Amino acid sequence: AIMDEFKQASAEGVPLNVIPQHVFGSLYVPMDGLLCYSLANPSNKDDVNDRIMYRAGRRVCVYDPVSGKQEYFKGRATNVTQINHFSIDFSTKLICLCESVSSDRQKAGVAQASIFSVNKLERLKTLSTPAQGEYICSSFTGENKFLATLLDEGESKSIHLWQWEKDRIHKTVVVPMKA
Repeated sequence: AIMDEFKQASAEGVPLNVIPQHVFGSLYVPMDGLLCYSLANPSNKDDVNDRIMYRAGRRVCVYDPVSGKQEYFKGRATNVTQINHFSIDFSTKLICLCESVSSDRQKAGVAQASIFSVNKLERLKTLSTPAQGEYICSSFTGENKFLATLLDEGESKSIHLWQWEKDRIHKTVVVPMKA
């Protein structure tokens, strides 16, 4: 699968980077909520499937400290150059990655966020909209019907409330910036 990703990226003219399949070294990761997340279920004391998610290059690693197994999400777009932020829904079944993109889409100006299934490690939806900036933050609503994303366009910021299953923006709110 990785070789197919390299071939597709090369064909699209995207600069190739080494994509780590394993992350070695110390397990110390700054416990910044924007960079790392534990999938322990606090409401279920019998849940021993405590996994940790953290950024590793332009991917998110799902690490199981009990088995030592590292997994990565399948179906990632090859034009992703960086993950700006990720958020996980309350039920820990979905993850949203706010992504920086390159190549033709970046020149056209596109903000992009991808939603993946945490259990299946597969992409469910990629949300994008014309913009001169990137999504830098996201959060699911309690019932997971909506996804709020914060768009940073330099001098202005706006919140897009997505009906993500329908791939459409329900509402946009411009965030006033202080001078």
